[in-house]
Amino acid sequence: MKKLLLNVPMTNCQLEARRLKRSNEDVYVIDVQLTPHNKGLDEDLVDRILESTMSLLRNALLAGLRSEDCISVAGKDHYLILIEASEMYIPKIMERITKKLYELDKYHRADISYVYEDIKKMSK
Repeated sequence: MKKLLLNVPMTNCQLEARRLKRSNEDVYVIDVQLTPHNKGLDEDLVDRILESTMSLLRNALLAGLRSEDCISVAGKDHYLILIEASEMYIPKIMERITKKLYELDKYHRADISYVYEDIKKMSK
């Protein structure tokens, strides 16, 4: 019998990822990144743009995903999403999130891009 490590904190996303790796469901990790439009801006302004747009992206993610999907900040310009869905639906899901972000960000200060991978392939 395995000993449970109770003193090691785990996030809900980590626990969900472990559970989903053992299941037969299609589960993907989506890395969502924001890139400011203007390239010649000073770093302080870029950071402020990213901070405010990341907040809007969070709202778009919460509006566009199901309550059981996990989202996590992975940097000043990245979110990671853990989602149980068929691969064919991921572009549609991300299209919906992108549309919502651009509705929320009336100045359209940053572009959104994403890549995704099957969680089972990541663990091999």
